[in-house]
Amino acid sequence: MPLGTQIHIEVNENNISRNIPESILLRSYLSIVVRDPILAPIAFPDWRNKGMEPFKKKMLAEVEAKIYDSRRNEEIMETVPVGVDQMQ
Repeated sequence: MPLGTQIHIEVNENNISRNIPESILLRSYLSIVVRDPILAPIAFPDWRNKGMEPFKKKMLAEVEAKIYDSRRNEEIMETVPVGVDQMQ
């Protein structure tokens, strides 16, 4: 995913995604992150291993680098810039 790509995912009260296409895209991206040998080395057989903590932080930073917009879709739709198709 290009740097700055935003994915808005709304969840219900059980933290289950309401917008499936976006959640599939995020899941695909996360599966790439966890397979990166620099971010997640295979030297640790268990994610709960204390040695994984710095790597978990790097992975979280990588994911958070994809800017997150916490506004609801309705709020975002109210501020579509001039010249941008509202459906985009």
